[in-house]
Amino acid sequence: MTSNSHSFTLSTLPNELLYRILGILDNQTILFSFRLTCRRFYSIAQTYNHYQLDFRSVSKPNFRSICRSIHPGHIVSLTLSNENQTVDQIKCFLSSFPFQQMTRLRSLILLKIDYQDFHTILQALSTLSSLSVTFSNSNFQNFETLSLLSSIISGPKLRSLTFDLSTDNINQISWSKECLLQSLTMSQSIGFTQLCTILSSALQLKKIVLQDCIVAINRDTDLSMAYTQLISLTLNDSELDMNGCESLLSVVPSLEHFRIIGGSQLCDGLFWENLIKKNLLKLTKFEFGLPGEAPLLLNDSSEIQKLIASFRTAFWLEVKQWFVTCYYFKSSSSYCLYSLPICKSNVKLFANKDKLSYSTYSYFSQDISMTDNINEMQLNLTKLMAGDKDDGNQAAIYPYFRNLTKLLIDIDDEWPMNSVEFLSSFINLSHIVNLTIRLNLSIKYDFDQLLHITHFFDQTSHLQSLVIDNSEISAETICSLVPHHVRHFQVTTNSIQDMKLLIEQMVYLWSITFEAFSAEDLKIDLSNWLAETRPSSTLKYENSVLSIWLDRATTSTNRQ
Repeated sequence: MTSNSHSFTLSTLPNELLYRILGILDNQTILFSFRLTCRRFYSIAQTYNHYQLDFRSVSKPNFRSICRSIHPGHIVSLTLSNENQTVDQIKCFLSSFPFQQMTRLRSLILLKIDYQDFHTILQALSTLSSLSVTFSNSNFQNFETLSLLSSIISGPKLRSLTFDLSTDNINQISWSKECLLQSLTMSQSIGFTQLCTILSSALQLKKIVLQDCIVAINRDTDLSMAYTQLISLTLNDSELDMNGCESLLSVVPSLEHFRIIGGSQLCDGLFWENLIKKNLLKLTKFEFGLPGEAPLLLNDSSEIQKLIASFRTAFWLEVKQWFVTCYYFKSSSSYCLYSLPICKSNVKLFANKDKLSYSTYSYFSQDISMTDNINEMQLNLTKLMAGDKDDGNQAAIYPYFRNLTKLLIDIDDEWPMNSVEFLSSFINLSHIVNLTIRLNLSIKYDFDQLLHITHFFDQTSHLQSLVIDNSEISAETICSLVPHHVRHFQVTTNSIQDMKLLIEQMVYLWSITFEAFSAEDLKIDLSNWLAETRPSSTLKYENSVLSIWLDRATTSTNRQ
């Protein structure tokens, strides 16, 4: 009896399975590894028509290579950015990509685009179901752009829209009854009347996010309407008080999800309990981050319980099972009340000795999922570690933030010893992608301090973007400290010699940004120098900040 053994390899798989594998690979792996393996894989990569391109963080040489390698009709999702890390990227893309051929494009994100490029792109597209756009200047008076936006909103296929127009411009947009939007995100203030106008026209609108937004409600506001299509409402950086919340929520009775960050005098569980029972009978998910002022100085956690006693009723703990946690800050006698899991994406961490806390959820300190929404943090490392010592040298216990990717660290004096061990107790440093360090170091550096900083950087294996906010650090020291896996770097300097040295030595960078850059003649000098050493690099000078998207170096030291 003989047995047949079959060995399966990637090259023996049918095309259908290979296309599915490409769907979970990043584009650079597809184009620069898979595609170059053999003729068959090259052909498959060329006919693959589900490319999702995100160019927010990319080297300029790779950007050009990707643009040359993909047919416009094979792209379904595209993100382009004119931010500091990819200066003038959108024009570079337009110079090589005809948008008229992007017939499969469904999702488009445009960051810091100017109005001319916006017209060029959007007039050539009619297939979009999702559009997100931020303009280089959100406060403009351009009737043609507003008219184009109005027509896009009324398009038959658009379902999701995000934009950052000024309040005046939002008021000039026409909202047609033909609008089929299901999700809308806006980042500026909006009046209650304008919100009702949108809801009256967008009858399919299920979700609204008002980012950094204030809803202005006047005394003569008509509250007789009910917009039952809306099931999710998010208010970030809100300034609503109880009356404002009650007025707003009375016209959206079908909400299943409500989120509010900010507000005035809203830390009252009884108010929310009565409001929900009266107006929001379908509400199943209630998220909040509410500020408050304590009437008296508090000395221990038992006194915090009095602040949130109204959130410990049967309605909160048994019927809804909605739990809260409260942080009281001793220096300001203020506090923040959060629903659990904490819904804010960015927080500032204070030393335990400077705050008190209490939670209605008994396992809050052990349940690391309670902080999963937090991906950005600011902390003063000097004060945090000093606070530990003040508590009798016993290590303070902080919640573990396993999804943190963006970190801002303040250092008041010398870089603290054992900082890596301390931070690693509540942060996975290898997950940090964006790091800002504000430190107070003189021109002369102690060798041990440099070792502590280098040891810290050694733990940040996935760090992509680094900002060092200190004008006294020499260019030579920076070159010795910054790890080679950093791709985007920002530093404060106005020395043309330091700028050139940093660009020459840090050849692994994709972009570099100089703050406090104020001399126009230096900009010309640096631009001419770049034309010789890094041809085709693009520059942007704005508000004393010079940003450069670096092209490949002409010397043999290029490592891109």
